[in-house]
Amino acid sequence: MTPLQYRVFRIAALSIAVIGFSGCQEVPATSASAKTVFKTPPADPRAYTDDIMIRESRIYPDPSGVKALSGDLRPFWIAEGRVQNTLALRNADSIRIRLYITVPTKTGPDYVDTADVVVKDVPQSATKSFRQSVRLDPPAGKWNLDSEVIEAKTSPVVK
Repeated sequence: MTPLQYRVFRIAALSIAVIGFSGCQEVPATSASAKTVFKTPPADPRAYTDDIMIRESRIYPDPSGVKALSGDLRPFWIAEGRVQNTLALRNADSIRIRLYITVPTKTGPDYVDTADVVVKDVPQSATKSFRQSVRLDPPAGKWNLDSEVIEAKTSPVVK
């Protein structure tokens, strides 16, 4: 036995002696009739927002020229993009995406306006495109569009 092998053996033996065998338990072999138990999913619809990815999003003025005559007078824009459900065992029944119009400043982005887009029925491990009309009022000059998933209602995949 080389000196290096002896040191490794000695360290391993001392580690076992220090830790002891009190924490070790014999685990019975699993049988074919054993059932897999899945963790109960969280009830909070924001719990799965990290598993939904916005692959791209953009807005442009509504080419139809429709204008509001009363109520919310902000102009219509077309919001489009793609959203991906990365959950392998859950369908995304409803995904709420918040679009932010921001203006860059020296201290960070200044939020000017927001709009929500709802995308329904995104299967597990799939990507779905969306195109919806939203009301936004971006300022004249330079501005940016940011987006984030704020809510994702999911349901388990039924086999």
